[in-house]
Amino acid sequence: MVALGAVHAGVKLGNVHVFDYYRGALRTIVEEGVLSFLRRISTPYITRAGSHYDPRSSTYSQRLLRRWADRRSPVERKTIAQTEASDEESAARG
Repeated sequence: MVALGAVHAGVKLGNVHVFDYYRGALRTIVEEGVLSFLRRISTPYITRAGSHYDPRSSTYSQRLLRRWADRRSPVERKTIAQTEASDEESAARG
């Protein structure tokens, strides 16, 4: 009995959270049109992918390391800033 109740609850949960989502998405596709829907849905991903490969944008790891460096002493911060500046100059040259 308990197993049957668990199966029933699982099916109901799946129906509510999975199939309802896809039903709603299909309704939206029918209303908007496939191309418009795909453009709207994929734009944030394409934008992020493009900026991900932009050498001028920093990664999450670089931002985290910079935050850690900012918490250190001013002398260490100055050294890191000088190193980053020389790295940027080298990248700009070559």
